[in-house]
Amino acid sequence: MRLFLKMFATLVCVFAPSLSCNQELPDNQQSHAHELAVRLVLAKRDFQVGQSIPVTIGVSNCGDNPLLVGNFILRGSGGTPVSRIEFELKDAEGHVIPSNYEVINDSLGARKESSAAAGFLSSYVLLYPEYSLNTTLRISPHQYVMLKNPGTYILSATYSSNGTSYPPAYRQAGLTDDDVKSMPFRAWNGRLSTNDVQFRVRASQPTTKKEKGHSQPSPR
Repeated sequence: MRLFLKMFATLVCVFAPSLSCNQELPDNQQSHAHELAVRLVLAKRDFQVGQSIPVTIGVSNCGDNPLLVGNFILRGSGGTPVSRIEFELKDAEGHVIPSNYEVINDSLGARKESSAAAGFLSSYVLLYPEYSLNTTLRISPHQYVMLKNPGTYILSATYSSNGTSYPPAYRQAGLTDDDVKSMPFRAWNGRLSTNDVQFRVRASQPTTKKEKGHSQPSPR
């Protein structure tokens, strides 16, 4: 099993070059800067009331050695994922806006893979130095009712990962303790704060309707 895991672990895909390693990190993240960084990116900063906001999350290896990270980032709480992200939205005055977002605790439960290799590949990805895992999630007025109001908002998040330190997270993927011990690369675990991103929600523009009774008659 040890040799088999070494063979397939090196085949795990790496992703786009890192977008996060050169960022200025918060003080509470400096101790992790040599290994991992997590950054939020918005493609634009202005939205209309009612629009959802796509947020790209970049998880980057800023260290010198390959790292295993969760290949699926679960949003919010619940379940036993390898990695998760928890958003925090504030208004312009810094007040935290409550979220209606919920995750069913057993949404990932009882997932068993056919082999240790399948379980590994379904849960982890190998990030080489200066490479990133990028994914996009959306926040919307359905999740944050205050977004139905025009204004300026500030979004941040906390990224956390159990790595291979939490047995329920890897056992539900069909991995055993021996499988985890035989992994040739270290899995990152811990908590990181992201950067803040600011955006603005504007009132919807009224649509202009053509006035009736002003059309020109067709020539005969």
